[in-house]
Amino acid sequence: MRQNVLQFKSDIKEWVAAYKEGKDNHWMHPIYCAYYILKHQISDPSKREEIIQNDIDHSYKALRNDWDKRYFRKVVDEYLRKYPEETVCTDKQ
Repeated sequence: MRQNVLQFKSDIKEWVAAYKEGKDNHWMHPIYCAYYILKHQISDPSKREEIIQNDIDHSYKALRNDWDKRYFRKVVDEYLRKYPEETVCTDKQ
């Protein structure tokens, strides 16, 4: 697995452990959505949008209004920026 995905996975484990101890309260749903996108190396913006929208559509009970849906999308985008995809330089000089 790539380093950014491993770091993200490690952080998720820490957040879950802290949540179980009552020390932290991360919103895990958008975190798992972002993790799925990174783990499966989905870099096409339209595919990413499709996955996020599909997650929102299936969460109609939790995401009841437009504000919740926009906030969910914002949180996913924040985590995708926090754990950017690694780029490989192939230029030989």
